[in-house]
Amino acid sequence: MTTDRVVEYARTCFKASVESFLDDPHGMLSTGSEWATPVAEYVEECRLLAHDMGLDFDQLLATMGTPHERERVHKLMDAAGCPVYAASPS
Repeated sequence: MTTDRVVEYARTCFKASVESFLDDPHGMLSTGSEWATPVAEYVEECRLLAHDMGLDFDQLLATMGTPHERERVHKLMDAAGCPVYAASPS
């Protein structure tokens, strides 16, 4: 069914954006840009989008990237006042 393919494509794209966020969180949220998104707003939007696609943003963060990347993103989230849900990797 076409809808299933579209949803699977959206999930794949979303996971790629999570990988990019882990790889270079500051690049995704470049502070000098007029297009910059506050960290807390970005994370909340990611959590909502993930939920809409049947995914868990925090679980993706816990299972993707390197331990250093995950720690860096969690520190950034914590500094921005975002709740950090440390999901354990499966």
